[in-house]
Amino acid sequence: MKKITLLLALAISSTAFSQISLVELNVPSETVTINQNQIFMDPCSSQVPSNALENGLFFGGATNQRLAVDIAVAADVEFSIETITVNVAGQATNFTLIFYDDVAGLPGNEILTLDSVIDFTVGEVLIGNNFGFDFYTYTFGLLSPVPLAGMTGTGSTFWMEVVSDAVAWEATTAVINGLPLAFNNDNSGGVWSISPTTELVYSVAGQCNPVLGIGDNILSFVTVYPNPISDILNVKVPASVQINEVSLIDLLGRNTGAVLANGTIDVSNLSKGIYMLTLNTTTGSVTKKIVKK
Repeated sequence: MKKITLLLALAISSTAFSQISLVELNVPSETVTINQNQIFMDPCSSQVPSNALENGLFFGGATNQRLAVDIAVAADVEFSIETITVNVAGQATNFTLIFYDDVAGLPGNEILTLDSVIDFTVGEVLIGNNFGFDFYTYTFGLLSPVPLAGMTGTGSTFWMEVVSDAVAWEATTAVINGLPLAFNNDNSGGVWSISPTTELVYSVAGQCNPVLGIGDNILSFVTVYPNPISDILNVKVPASVQINEVSLIDLLGRNTGAVLANGTIDVSNLSKGIYMLTLNTTTGSVTKKIVKK
């Protein structure tokens, strides 16, 4: 407890931290179809490993502290994040993930917010105890991938903020991956700042594939959940996209006559099996595989 408090105080006045990319998950390659083009995706990941529960930085607290880590994406590559892990002190009951673009090496404009209630599953594993706190690894299985695209020729940096009712986010001074962690609290004037010598423990994993065109990249934010599905399928599209037509086709090529109403499709009367959902939108078309259980 004492050491966690000390590093929290240091983070208020520090300006640099550390991160690292070590582990690659063996996730099977898959394809998705957007505007009739099949995109083949390869597994990729980035990680900052634990340093024997070295320390932690508070979530919230008296200074309303916010914490974020950077995610670097290579040039001409789209990183579709499917799984995220974070190590925290204290047991949590909720998480919110907020993704930002990068402005001058700090979190900039908000891109997307995900909530543990509706957007991802949560797994919990107790990993040890330090400073009087139990530490846990929480694994988030995203119901729909988060696509982050690297700029042509130069790559891009994004930021992920984690909001939680856990006590603290595990921190380490052993490694750095890209930029150090960013913090935002009352003592920093409510603006994002870099802390120079510490990183937060996390991992992101998913698929990497060639960058799509502008319209295709927007369509990559289309999400359908839950999947597998038993009754009601939710369809979420960016605000700038309008759905003109929906078709849900079985493996025999028969149109099921599915109807999209208020962002949902009722599939409760369909037989168990695999279906292909195609959404024709103002930006183009996207097809996703749906499993009825």
